Amino acid sequence: MKTLTAFLWGMGAVLAFCLLAVATRELNRAIPVQEIVLFRALTGLIITTALILALRQPALFRTRRPGMQLVRHGFHFFGQCGWLFGIGYLTLADVFALEFTVPVWVALIAALFLRERLTAARCVAIVMGVIGVVIIVNPTTGLFDDAAFVVLGAAVFYAIAHTANKSLAHTETALGLIFYMSLIQLPIGIVLSAHAWITPEGFQWIWLISIGICALVGHYCLTRAMQLADVSFVMTVDFLRLPLVAIIGVLLYLEPLKVSLLVGGVVILVSNMINVRDQLDRTLHQGRETR
Repeated sequence: MKTLTAFLWGMGAVLAFCLLAVATRELNRAIPVQEIVLFRALTGLIITTALILALRQPALFRTRRPGMQLVRHGFHFFGQCGWLFGIGYLTLADVFALEFTVPVWVALIAALFLRERLTAARCVAIVMGVIGVVIIVNPTTGLFDDAAFVVLGAAVFYAIAHTANKSLAHTETALGLIFYMSLIQLPIGIVLSAHAWITPEGFQWIWLISIGICALVGHYCLTRAMQLADVSFVMTVDFLRLPLVAIIGVLLYLEPLKVSLLVGGVVILVSNMINVRDQLDRTLHQGRETR
């Protein structure tokens, strides 16, 4: 029963992130990406503040580590900007496939800066992740899409944010993290949007609000799924975003369904599964040593 519930929560996250991508595509090139992130942060700040007040937990408004919060949410802000930029210039499936390289970069960054041991399995996962990227970008055509490299850069920024999140998870709650993410990213968005502000009109307001809500719902559903099932299972469910968003791209935006994308996506999925399995094995091994 737990597995089925975890699957349903995971599918909730898949649908929320796919709707987020559609809303972003509808706004892209009409509203600057930094302004989209600004409104996403504003929506998140309003909702999380209301939840904290409703739960009567004012302690969540405080943090023990403001410096690490700033690092985490700052990198996440620019990662979002790169991801949103890519949606305006690449197919939705390409953006999602390149985003799935985040665990590969997390493993590499953790080894370089947190001195986590780079096992043989993790090395294989990193190499396979890079191979998957090369297959998707398809350099043999001689056409290097700058937007693809922007999305890859966004994946690296996301990886830095996730690495910082590992540290913050020991002292901060999930709701508190989302509150501070919105609180920190809102002024960054205001500053970066000031010189190129475009006032949203009509349905653009609905899309902007939808982005904020879908982001919160997606992260909440993913968290709930991970509380009920192994990370490897949740990651497999989350990877269903790729074929689903590819179908959405074909139906709504007449995007091509490339064989290279499907092959590269599968290679990246396998690399992530190897990475997760290695992490689980290391955790079990450490648990036995502490007994």
